[in-house]
Amino acid sequence: MMRRNTRRTAILLTGVFAASASFAFLTRSFEPEASAAKLDKFDPGNIISDYMMGKYDSMTEQEIQAFLTEKNSCNNKNKALYDEMTAAYKDKGYVWHWKDDHFVCLSEELFGDGEIIGEGDTAAHIIWQAAQDYKINPQALLVLLQKETSLITDTYPNNRDYRKATGYGCPDTAACSEKYYGFKNQVRSAAALFSTVLTGGWTNFPLGENYIQYNPNAACGGSMVNIKNLATSALYRYTPYQPNAATIAAGYSTAECGAYGNRNFYLYFSDWFGDPTIQSTIQPENLTAKLNDDSQIVLSWEISKHATETIKKYEIVILDKNNKEYKYETKDAKETTFTAKDLPAGEYKAASVKSIGEENQLYSRITFSFKAALPLSAPKILDIKKVDAGVEVSWQKPTSDGGFAIEKYEIVVKNSFGVEYKEQVTDAKLEKYTLKNLPAGVYTKVKITVFNKKKSQSVELEKTVSTLAELEHEDKEYKNFKDMPKDDISKKAVSWAVNNGITDKNDYFNGEQPLTRRQAMVLLWRISGQPTASEYKNFKDMPKDDISKKAVSWAVNNGITDKNDYFNGEQPLTRRQAMVILWRYTKLASGLKI
Repeated sequence: MMRRNTRRTAILLTGVFAASASFAFLTRSFEPEASAAKLDKFDPGNIISDYMMGKYDSMTEQEIQAFLTEKNSCNNKNKALYDEMTAAYKDKGYVWHWKDDHFVCLSEELFGDGEIIGEGDTAAHIIWQAAQDYKINPQALLVLLQKETSLITDTYPNNRDYRKATGYGCPDTAACSEKYYGFKNQVRSAAALFSTVLTGGWTNFPLGENYIQYNPNAACGGSMVNIKNLATSALYRYTPYQPNAATIAAGYSTAECGAYGNRNFYLYFSDWFGDPTIQSTIQPENLTAKLNDDSQIVLSWEISKHATETIKKYEIVILDKNNKEYKYETKDAKETTFTAKDLPAGEYKAASVKSIGEENQLYSRITFSFKAALPLSAPKILDIKKVDAGVEVSWQKPTSDGGFAIEKYEIVVKNSFGVEYKEQVTDAKLEKYTLKNLPAGVYTKVKITVFNKKKSQSVELEKTVSTLAELEHEDKEYKNFKDMPKDDISKKAVSWAVNNGITDKNDYFNGEQPLTRRQAMVLLWRISGQPTASEYKNFKDMPKDDISKKAVSWAVNNGITDKNDYFNGEQPLTRRQAMVILWRYTKLASGLKI
């Protein structure tokens, strides 16, 4: 039988504790929505469910520490109080821990074996380890510490409070057993007792009808209680009294013939962590968080196959480093993955997923440290146009880089025949680039792809750009040739060639003379806009005039004419040679391989 700590109970009940629910690292949206004292729903036969008592993974060690710090940050700096109590109780074995100008409280204290204080493990570690070893909810152990000795909120605890921290081995009719002294011993012994009952071990209050007193004084009476689960049976094995009607009506306060242990367990659990009687398994389990390739936070979770009610939706809250909340809601209750696609770039530290069922609402929480970003966006193409050096493409940089530096751009232009030409831009600072080695032709589409080390994004623009010479096709007859052809088609063709600078303006056109190979290269070169080409020097009979030399070099470099020892530029062009040259030129102008 466990004895109540009368000193701490008195302190607690004369000043009603106003709990602020949930974990220190989370803001209000993460907190359970239980207001103070839902005692109208208190059932002495169902104080806590087996499910909630056995939820040993409800908090990580870090979350337990955050909880302890939030409830009590050890900020009592009353040195006069410390000196007064130390002097008054120096002969009675009481010791208060004073360090760095403040009382050391539970959230900062270290505990060794037995009654050693000031070295060893943190309270958070001891609570968490006991919870893992005995498969008991650490929240139940935190509540137990508060309702037994007020250690969670006590700003100036002493060594004797720690030696009987959970009231284990302290019967109401005798002194506490020295065998169980020490914070670590107390916590682990309590967890072991709860585990024993929860796993079917001995209890003096088995399931079903049991007579339970209202107070250690039998004269205060009692009643039959139908104990409905093993977790509640474990609480009665620990504290064998139930609250009477007056005690329930009093909330956290006292009442005649009152017993407060199990009532306060229910109140603290409700106010700190939500309804302790929940039996549904709709709570999201195995909640994980990661960053995807777009540096977006992705939450994933599982729901038990044995859920006892239908889930309607999930509510999600993500917390940044400044405690700003970003709230979301799933559209499909079947979803168990959520990607926060619109989070602004920044640092984020926690998230919660709350399942909304037909009757219950249950949280899962996770802490992390992520630098999230908006996904990599595509650049915006501003223009594609012909310039003297080739085809120039300009763009605006992506508005977001996806959390990784932009490494390069890839520019692809496509001609009217569907052939693509591709170039890499490795200077990520550029927003303009000229493709200089495109064959003459008509280009109808440009695509720009931006790359970071994880992803790429593309954008396309359809626009017609020609690198061929801009030739007039209006029927402006040229009349200066004294031997202008008389048939209409030839007259139009010759006038077009003269007007566009493809053939020279002389007194005579000499239209019936054969075309030389050199003249043919000049004509095609002029049609193509007189592109620049490196001089080809291997022909032993390369033309000497500058225009012909440029035209022939361009034709050789682009495969329109062959590479031989002699060009034979003054030889007439045969019909066969003309077809080969036109075929090659057309393929070149269309972007096809020659």
